[in-house]
Amino acid sequence: MAQIAKKKIKKTSPLVKIISTCLGVAVLAFSGYMLTKSVNELVTTKTT
Repeated sequence: MAQIAKKKIKKTSPLVKIISTCLGVAVLAFSGYMLTKSVNELVTTKTT
């Protein structure tokens, strides 16, 4: 059983890597966007 699972993981690993990388990039981009948005809001409220 363990050997079959290992073989399946080896076959799908490139796809899993691509998916995880895309997810990581998306999370980073979203958090960066939210951070800049909140900073911009803080700056605009302070200056006005």
